[in-house]
Amino acid sequence: MDTKQTTDWTAHEKAADEVEGTFPLLMCAAFAEAAAQARAAGLDIMEIEDDKLFRVSSDGTRTFIKEVGPCIQVESGSKLPLRQCP
Repeated sequence: MDTKQTTDWTAHEKAADEVEGTFPLLMCAAFAEAAAQARAAGLDIMEIEDDKLFRVSSDGTRTFIKEVGPCIQVESGSKLPLRQCP
């Protein structure tokens, strides 16, 4: 690879990293908006708090559903196998 191609590739990778860095904020905003829209439509949503799953109704009533495992820390760039649904 010549110097120009290397420079172009490096610039491309840097731009991609910057865009990917915005994903967590965008996802949080999208989830918050989806939850607000569901509540406004009178729908229940599910939330996890302190390793517990709750159903939250549009009037704010919280119903405990079950205990769930703790969050899993995933190293950036790692790949996890997906489980197939039956």
